[in-house]
Amino acid sequence: MKPIRVNVELSIAKPIKEVFRAALTPIPFFIKKASGPLETGKKVVWEFAELPNGFSVEVRKVVPQKLVRFEWPRGDGKTMNTVEFIFKPFSKTITTVSISEYGWPDSKKWREASYRNCMGWMHMACSLKAYLEYGVNLRKNAFVHMKF
Repeated sequence: MKPIRVNVELSIAKPIKEVFRAALTPIPFFIKKASGPLETGKKVVWEFAELPNGFSVEVRKVVPQKLVRFEWPRGDGKTMNTVEFIFKPFSKTITTVSISEYGWPDSKKWREASYRNCMGWMHMACSLKAYLEYGVNLRKNAFVHMKF
């Protein structure tokens, strides 16, 4: 069976350079803390306010204003999924961001995990938009009711 892939896409009313720069270190709109910006060949730890431990993000490729590709833990603690952010200018002042994550085996357990991550990536894209366009942090207190 073919591995599962999830995709989300959203346009943000900001120039591509500004959107790309924010995605390299997504603080405070998506994560609580990062050990550094996403750079090709680097390993970065992302900490989320609602999760007890951070996640290791292994950056595979960064192409300025075009692409960020990294791997991070799938959820079983053993294997990694690939995440890609693709940035495209819709106009000089609007950027379309596409986010995809792939690598889950095709099973009920991993389909459910992929759906949760798909929701998370859409939340990330919406949070990026709200933060850049309006200065609003959508993630603040968004997940306090959840137990991980």
